[in-house]
This record gives sequence, structure tokens and C-alpha cells, in this order.
Amino acid sequence: MNEERQRVVTGPTAWISWGLVAAGFLVAAWGITRVPAGEQIPMHWNAAGEVDGYGSRWTLLLTPAIGVFVVGLVSLVAKIEPRRKNMEASMVPLRTLMVSMAAFMFLLTVLITMTGLGRDVDVGSWITVGVGLLIAVIGNMLGKIRSTYTFGVRTPWTLASDLSWMKTHRVMGFSWVVIGVATALLGLFGLSEAAIWVLLGGLIGSVVLGTVYSYFVWRDDPDKRDE
Repeated sequence: MNEERQRVVTGPTAWISWGLVAAGFLVAAWGITRVPAGEQIPMHWNAAGEVDGYGSRWTLLLTPAIGVFVVGLVSLVAKIEPRRKNMEASMVPLRTLMVSMAAFMFLLTVLITMTGLGRDVDVGSWITVGVGLLIAVIGNMLGKIRSTYTFGVRTPWTLASDLSWMKTHRVMGFSWVVIGVATALLGLFGLSEAAIWVLLGGLIGSVVLGTVYSYFVWRDDPDKRDE
């Protein structure tokens, strides 16, 4: 395996990511020992930051378990991507994605555990800020990745045109940074419900516009591939 890929699977990035996942399991396990058997704890919040779902103390393990799936999936992608050279050129953003996702899952685990223990935590605002920052980080990475089948904005036109891939990812990356920062700021000021609408509307709009834009760039690209 190429050295860059190896660093994602077994190098410092992997150690940091799996360390955050392990820390999440430790926090969840600690919470399980503190929550009385049979007691229901908040597990889901609506757009207004109100609890609308509960679970047993064992559901605290769900979020770090999702972290295992996410980190494992990114590691797998680094190993099996067919466009090897492009994947190797995308290792820096891929490593950033892995650590960012692991950190976000750790944050969720801490918030849910603290709430389950009866601590006064504004979960809606914290999650909104966290999601916004995660979207901004992903947006910042989009313009730095190369054409792959497993990572990025994969339309028929971006996969058949390097120019379409590059321009589409730069445009969508910029829009995701703006959407993410706006979402985080709204969450920071306690406007979680408005932040959710900005986030969902912005992401849907950027995907639709990005898809259409990728077609027009592909159409005018003299070097596009017939695949």
C-alpha cells in the first residue's frame, strides 16, 4: 500500500481517530454506570432543541459505535478506491475528514451522556455549532480532493471530466463553508431552529445547483472522457 494510504489506515491519523472513538466508549461506559437501570435518558432533539426521543442507558453506546463505522469506512475507502493516484493525492483532506468525524461523534457522546446524567446542557446549540463546523471543514476540503469513485461530489459529469470535478468541488466547497459557518453562528447565539433551516435549505440548494453546474462545465470541456 502507498505510504500516504498507510498513514490513514495505521498511521497517526488512524491513532487519533480511533483514540477519539475509544474515548467516546469510555465516556459512554462511565455514563452507563451512573444512570440507574430502567431509567430513560434523552437521545434525540427536534429543531427547536426539545427532547423528542428517549432510550435506555445502553443507547449511550450507539454514538461511539457509529464512530467505529465512520472511521472504519474511511479507512476502507483509502484501501479499495480504484483511482489510486487520485486517492493518494487526496490523503490530506481524507485524513482531515476522518479526524473531524471522530471528534464530532465524541462531542455527541459527551453531550448525550451529560444530559442523561441530568446536567443542564444546551444540547441543541452545541450540536448545531458542531454540525456547522463539521460542514465548514468538509467544504474546505472539497476543493482539495481529486476525482474518485468513493469520495466527493460524484455526478456522471464530474467523473467524466476533471475540469468539471475541479470547478464543481470549488463552488460547492465554498458554499458549504458559508453554510457551515452561518449554521454554527446561529447555533452559538441560541437560534438552533433557524440554523437547521439554513443548513438543510443550503445543503439541498448547493447539491441541486452543483449537479446542474457540473453538467454545463462537462458539456464545454474539450478533454472530457467518454465513459
